[in-house]
Amino acid sequence: MNRIGVFICHCGLNIAGTVDVEKIVKLVSDYPEVVYATDYMYMCSDIANVDEEVCVGCGNCVNICAYDAIELDLITKKAKVNPVICEGCGACSAACPSGAMQQNNFSKRQIFEMVNIFTV
Repeated sequence: MNRIGVFICHCGLNIAGTVDVEKIVKLVSDYPEVVYATDYMYMCSDIANVDEEVCVGCGNCVNICAYDAIELDLITKKAKVNPVICEGCGACSAACPSGAMQQNNFSKRQIFEMVNIFTV
């Protein structure tokens, strides 16, 4: 029997009024091959992505990422984001001097405002 992997974004208990995460966890908990992991509970579609044409390969994003989700490609010297590890915190976008690193669904201004809220 082929196994299928399913990842449910754990951004809320009832995602967009469509998916009831708690019910799904209860439903699949009887299957021994299913693991309910909360290690990456903020993983959503709001992860960082890189405009490789703009990236200068400075490494600021790599150095600031608390989740080690970004690395510089050895050949292109451009930043690469691992979407499985990225927590969507926006630190890399705020640290990017060229503007190549963007946070999906957030402007730079919004990210800086969030950083200010948590650092004041």
